[in-house]
Amino acid sequence: MAKGNRLPQLIIFLFFVLLLMVTVSTTRAALDPPTDFELKSLNGKLVRLSSFKGKAVLINFWASWCKPCQDEIPDLVALYKKYKGRGFEILGISLDKDQGKVAPFVKNYNMNYIILFGNAKLAQQWAIRGVPVSFFINREGKITEYFFGPRKIEAFEKEILEILP
Repeated sequence: MAKGNRLPQLIIFLFFVLLLMVTVSTTRAALDPPTDFELKSLNGKLVRLSSFKGKAVLINFWASWCKPCQDEIPDLVALYKKYKGRGFEILGISLDKDQGKVAPFVKNYNMNYIILFGNAKLAQQWAIRGVPVSFFINREGKITEYFFGPRKIEAFEKEILEILP
């Protein structure tokens, strides 16, 4: 490429900046306020997000086949054990297409928090494009933070402490 002809590079750069801006604004708009849902839990009960108002909630979208999800689950188990007595809940929403794989996976990882079965409609409403994804909802029912991709225990705990009194 000629030294003076940087137009193609500039066009590509501007395209990616525009794409990033559209993605961020679309994601933020889709999450404010959080979309209520009613999903079936692993034990067969229907669970509605709005029933947790007044509690601090971490919603974690995951799948059993997802290696980063598998890596962060032990941290979520430990954090739920530590903070559940302070009005903290974790809703683990499985996006597995084969729901039969979920119960053995949950047992194998000793998942001690509420497990729900998600679906494509919910994933679209919450702008989920991959897993894991975590949302932090304060006691007033507002999303305070969200993470796309895996996180370490310190990042989870920092956000949990911000949504707890």
